[in-house]
Amino acid sequence: MLINGAIPLTTNFVDPTFIKESISLTNVVSNTTNVNFIGVKVGDVNNSLTPITFTDDATERGNTNYDLYTNDKEFVGNEDVFVNIHGLDYSNINALQGTFEFDVNKLELKDIKFSNVNGLNKESFNLQMTNNGKLPMVWFDVNGLQIANEENFVTLVFKAKNAGRLSESLEINASVTNALATTSDNQFKALNLQFTNGVGADFALNQNTPNPFDNTTKISFSLPTEGDATMKIVDVNGKLVKLVKGHYPKGISEILINKSELPSNGVYYYQLESNGNTAQRKMIVLE
Repeated sequence: MLINGAIPLTTNFVDPTFIKESISLTNVVSNTTNVNFIGVKVGDVNNSLTPITFTDDATERGNTNYDLYTNDKEFVGNEDVFVNIHGLDYSNINALQGTFEFDVNKLELKDIKFSNVNGLNKESFNLQMTNNGKLPMVWFDVNGLQIANEENFVTLVFKAKNAGRLSESLEINASVTNALATTSDNQFKALNLQFTNGVGADFALNQNTPNPFDNTTKISFSLPTEGDATMKIVDVNGKLVKLVKGHYPKGISEILINKSELPSNGVYYYQLESNGNTAQRKMIVLE
């Protein structure tokens, strides 16, 4: 009898080249008690493997696509670019994987902001390849996406090195991992990133006007659906100096800011948060 995958208990593991991986028993006619070995489990050692992490043999079934969306925008050098990514229909989706690839001559990854997606965190992303413009992602939850349709899935925050357009600088592809969405009935769909341009239909934070200002300024923003929103104004050190919370309708809304509400003149940043989406811009207060 040959026991494969059985390593003798006395094996020295310092040099695995000479590990004996089987024990041969011949002419066994009674109980044998003097053969000690270690059983070795290979493959999914900690039961954490999910089917879509195999990239060589994964195939798309049904020849269908699953699209994630973000608002296309132009950016200038040294600007913080917030990329809010969402899906239109999350039902039946329990796994997403792909590689966010970005133009390193125009963008540098600064941060990843997470919403309410169970199991999606920094461990879902491989940050070691960002210097080469690649951000592989793998997310899986057997219970599926437990967020409302069109709610933000994740926000990528970039620092713009040079001016450009987002749709020309970012994509999801299969350069590291297959770009796939998996459904609860084990169907594979090609994962894509689409860019939208609808005025008033997407989450957007506009530049305050006038800017710079010495009296009052107006900040306008757009929400894709009616809901709560929070406007934070911070100084260059990140200290919160003003907070505005409210419930706003779908479409465009405005907030008026008076110079007297801010501690001094200088540079400030205002950030809008709503339903997992985040955007930030800079404004200047004159003396």
